[in-house]
Amino acid sequence: MIPEINIFRNDKEVQQLKEQWKEVFPTNEFPYYSYRYDFANVSDYKQKIKEAIKTKDYSIIRAIKLINP
Repeated sequence: MIPEINIFRNDKEVQQLKEQWKEVFPTNEFPYYSYRYDFANVSDYKQKIKEAIKTKDYSIIRAIKLINP
């Protein structure tokens, strides 16, 4: 198993963000973490998700995926 996946399964903050994500974006899949190109690091990953939830703007996450093929 990829080490990052294990970390996120045990990360309480990520679990809370998933719950919040489901409330705000019930039809959108929770963003996966990609250390290769989507996010600079784990902190950036969490921050972008928080920002999307707070602003209720899914395009914040979508834009990252479109910019970084």
